[in-house]
Amino acid sequence: MKICYLGNVTSPITRNLALHFASKNEVHFITFDQALISNVHVHCMGHHSYNSLSKIACLILNFSKVKRLIYQLKPDILHAHIITSYGVVAAWIGYQPLVVSAMGSDVLYLAERYWLYRRVTQWVLDRAQVVTASAEVMAEALVKLGVSREKIVTHYYGIDIARFNTEVRCGKKKSKTIILCTRYFEKPQNVADFIKAIPWALKHLSEESVEFWVIGTGSEEKRIRALSKKLILDGVIRFLGEIPHETMPYYFGLADVYVSPSISDTNHVSLTEAMACGVFPVVTDIPANRSWIVNGVNGLLVPVGNPEALGMKIAEAIERKDLREDAIAKNLDIIRSRALWEDNIKKLEGLYEKLIHDQKNE
Repeated sequence: MKICYLGNVTSPITRNLALHFASKNEVHFITFDQALISNVHVHCMGHHSYNSLSKIACLILNFSKVKRLIYQLKPDILHAHIITSYGVVAAWIGYQPLVVSAMGSDVLYLAERYWLYRRVTQWVLDRAQVVTASAEVMAEALVKLGVSREKIVTHYYGIDIARFNTEVRCGKKKSKTIILCTRYFEKPQNVADFIKAIPWALKHLSEESVEFWVIGTGSEEKRIRALSKKLILDGVIRFLGEIPHETMPYYFGLADVYVSPSISDTNHVSLTEAMACGVFPVVTDIPANRSWIVNGVNGLLVPVGNPEALGMKIAEAIERKDLREDAIAKNLDIIRSRALWEDNIKKLEGLYEKLIHDQKNE
């Protein structure tokens, strides 16, 4: 089987997919980001900044080059990730069979808020043979955009429990309680609310006993760092930048509380990784998070866009050590039942095989 991915090569989700299928198949990865993956043929078509206009310009300028390469490769499957960028290119090229993955903000944020994005999204979805949804909330949003249920495959990405587990906590000595946020610095992930929540949390916590870690980067980074300086948080916050995914178990092993202030989300992989590592979740009360977290049982849910409430819940999580400890076993059970990588990847393997079989018999 020859598979060609179109997407962000630096994303852990797409990298893991490519690595998995490359063990037994010929895999090509067409991207506008610079990175290498073992046993995968990575084709970098140019570079862009995090700015959306820069991404769009890069896609348009390199369209002919991407199209020519795909028709030279003649893959059995073309799989594009993120509808409003790489998905547009894939649909425009017209190569089949085409699988498009809705990743989150493309459908749940951009298509819901902006008419143009909604129309572009519908145009791409019409041209794909299959659309993968990373959560049931995403599948429902796709149906509202006019995609038939028969065309949608709900596919959790899953995590590698051999790497993400409670054993990463063993032997870790630290002097402070660590509150960790790993979201991209983009509007839907709303990291600014995490920063704004810190002063509210510190009303109930000792500055000497806690530290707030932020892992990630993105187009909002300057604004978020400026906000941190404005709130005079230099002594309690650490911006760790973009961390290689393979080292994330180390950071989860040190963290006590995991925070996600997102406005919208889908299959929130960092959340499931945190749960598997025994880190207590404090996340926004949105459908995607409610599918994993029961408030006050295995995590805490917070109203969207309320930094004061978020800060209070962070403080509550730290003060209630019993709740955090009780949640560990509950979250491990959830991960084992629904979020194992090896179980979820089989669904995608079957999808690819069916598409190739159908294509050959047309």
